[in-house]
Amino acid sequence: MRMSRFIMFENVLYRKSIAGPYLRCLEDPEAREVLKDLHEGGCGNHTSGRAVFSRILRTGYYWPTMRKDVVTYSQKCDACQRHSNILHQPAEPLYKIISPWPFMKWGMDIVGKLPKAPGGKVFMLAMTDYFSKWIEAEAFVQVREKEVISFIKRNILTRFGIPSEIICDNGSQFIGKRTTDFCASWGIKKITSTPIHPQANGQA
Repeated sequence: MRMSRFIMFENVLYRKSIAGPYLRCLEDPEAREVLKDLHEGGCGNHTSGRAVFSRILRTGYYWPTMRKDVVTYSQKCDACQRHSNILHQPAEPLYKIISPWPFMKWGMDIVGKLPKAPGGKVFMLAMTDYFSKWIEAEAFVQVREKEVISFIKRNILTRFGIPSEIICDNGSQFIGKRTTDFCASWGIKKITSTPIHPQANGQA
């Protein structure tokens, strides 16, 4: 028989935490008061959502949507928006990524960790053609340079021919010597780029 994680004591509902102590369950008005106090009150210092979430648990409170609520509250905090860290990088215009024909230019990225699949695979390596938006993807236990090279050989070169360019971020799997030498041996230009919101570069 499974024991309940909740207990009622003197008309107050408590929930047992993973660490052991019981957390007092709060209703909406009380939750908002605790959230405000721990984020910007006398005990608060305008920390991020995750830090406030941990503080609320350590203080001994719980409500079902607290993880989502603390993140939303931090993002809407006026003081946090005004005094957050300012980027001092020089402004640079955004450029559209243009691909004149299919399978000439591919974007490559890793997704994960994902829920464990059969074989313990938790990462997905994906490549997207910029012209047709065709996607090639495969799951891996881990993605190293040899997995990247094998994936490109098996899913791109043998099926669509040699691409002109592959665009990727600065992950060690993509900019390592083996991957760089492999691309150079096939005449593939490898371009490293900082990820940009897709709507901003015309790809959405």
